[in-house]
Parts: sequence; C-alpha cells; structure tokens
Amino acid sequence: MSKLNYENKLSKKLMQVNSVAVIGEPMVEISDQVNELKFSGDSLNTAIYLKRELNNKKKVVSYFTALGDDSVSQQMIDYISSEAVKTDFIERRANLKPGAYQINTNDQGERSFKYWRNNSAAKTLFSTPNRVKFDDLLKFDLIYISAISVAILPINIQEDLHHFLTEYRNNGGLIVFDSNYRKILWKSKKMARSVISKYWQIVDVALPSIDDEKELFDLQNEKDVVN
Repeated sequence: MSKLNYENKLSKKLMQVNSVAVIGEPMVEISDQVNELKFSGDSLNTAIYLKRELNNKKKVVSYFTALGDDSVSQQMIDYISSEAVKTDFIERRANLKPGAYQINTNDQGERSFKYWRNNSAAKTLFSTPNRVKFDDLLKFDLIYISAISVAILPINIQEDLHHFLTEYRNNGGLIVFDSNYRKILWKSKKMARSVISKYWQIVDVALPSIDDEKELFDLQNEKDVVN
C-alpha cells in the first residue's frame, strides 16, 4: 500500500472513531501563584481537551487510571466527570494517592518543577488485584497513551500492555502514542530508548516531541528526528 493510500485509509478510520480510551496518570498541580488545587497531567489534559473539541455527546472519551480512596482522589474524579470524560475505568486503591507536582517561578519568570510520585496510585494500573482489565480497552475504537503513561508502570505491566496493544491494533484498533520523555521516570536512557522504540512500531498516529526525541536518541536536528 502506498503512503498516500495508507494516509487516506487512516484518515477515514479516524473520522469514524466514536470511542476513545486515554491511559495515564492525572496529577495534582500545586502552584506558588495560585492557592488552590488544580488537576493536570499530559494524558488528563488530552482527554479533557479531546472531549471539548469533539463537543458531541455520542463521542465517548474514557479515562483509564488508578487513584486512591482519599478525598483528593474523589475531587479529581468529580473534576474529570464534570468535563464529560467517563470515569468508569478508574481503579481505586486503598492507602495510595494521586501523584503531585509543584510549579515554582523565579524572578525571571522561569519555571521549575518538583514531583511527588512514590505513592502514586496510577503506578498500579492493571496490576493485580485489579478491577480494570486490558480487555476493557477492547470496546474502544482508539487508544491514546504516552511514554509517561508507560514509564510509571512496572516492567512486566509495560510488556503486557505492549503485547495487548499489538494484538488490539492487529484486530483493527487505532493507537495514538505521544513520546513524552521524562528522564526522571526511567532507570536509564537505554531502557527508555528500547521501550519507546517498541511502542513507535505499533502506532497509527505518532506525536513526537522534537526536543524529547533529540535528547533521547542523541539527535542533532529536526531532520534527524523525522528520519
């Protein structure tokens, strides 16, 4: 199949998508500029803005993650629901909490980030005992996942998820992958390269970040990234 024919076929499939599953880690955002809790994270923002953009009650966007049984987790679920994103596939974990990050802004306006993820419930998504299963994803036309979503999971779950997504795509499902590379989440750059490269092989829509790809693969410019 030529590249043009493939792109035309993919475009038609994307236009027919009625249900999207977004996998990831929602986070509590703590800012020194705003004295209130805010909820964010790459995958959560994607789910919310996708639902807003679709602006269609018949188009379903569901969020797959794990949260704690604390009040902040419940506030987060209520917030996600208020954006018309489905929360049926949010695992609840006793004694765990959402991950959090703090934004600090210096006098020059430059921002720095500090993260708290050690007790993040999202790291246990798909780990036993679990109510939310890989097979729950089968009812969706398209799955969105990022390298952050993958990096926080145990290695065995990373591998199981990759195997599941490979079969899902072979059976007609669509996969969107965003290569958000966060060095702090990986044991080594070598491991990150290996895992992210494997995921690149099974996607229909790739969302690479030029700066992330250059850092991860030691590339010099945008042309190298594209090639």
